[in-house]
Amino acid sequence: MKFSFFIDAVFPLWLTFCFIYFTYFLPSEIAILMNMTPQNITNLRARLNKKMFHGDKGARDFDEKIINLTSS
Repeated sequence: MKFSFFIDAVFPLWLTFCFIYFTYFLPSEIAILMNMTPQNITNLRARLNKKMFHGDKGARDFDEKIINLTSS
């Protein structure tokens, strides 16, 4: 059974991603845990960047902003 099977009913997709992301898994590892493609994870990171930071760049910009948040 995949990790996502247990979480899907409780948490929205973006919240599940954030919990896993902050444990320092790589996006490719997150894709395996959530039973998604790496491209879907990249798209999710880009959408979260747009929603959380009003950024128009991509997934890497999201990574940089999250690192800056957690290192301060």
